[in-house]
Amino acid sequence: MDVFVNDRASCEGFEGCGRIEITYKFPDGTQGPTHPRPNARFKGITRKAYLPNNRRGQEICEMLKVAFERKLVFTIGNSRTTGAEGVITWNDIHHKTDQKPNTQFGYPDHTYLDRVTAELKI
Repeated sequence: MDVFVNDRASCEGFEGCGRIEITYKFPDGTQGPTHPRPNARFKGITRKAYLPNNRRGQEICEMLKVAFERKLVFTIGNSRTTGAEGVITWNDIHHKTDQKPNTQFGYPDHTYLDRVTAELKI
């Protein structure tokens, strides 16, 4: 998990504070004993997510770091979008992954920061 603060960009609805850009990178690997198919290969992925660089966004970023270290952000399973089996998938902690405004996975979303905070507190 790499975190970069981009002062030249923002999240729609949070203009003027910059944007936190989170990059998750996983190389190709082999499933471990706690995964669905131990010893089976999986393809690596890179995913990016965005938060406003304000107090709430910074707090959520720190919470995401803890969740990532505890292996709660991703899992190996079946993709809900493609149906592929044995792939790295999100593990029910929602992220905003689209830089474009007014999309399902982008901003503005005035309840997102509250929702993700609640997900991370569980």
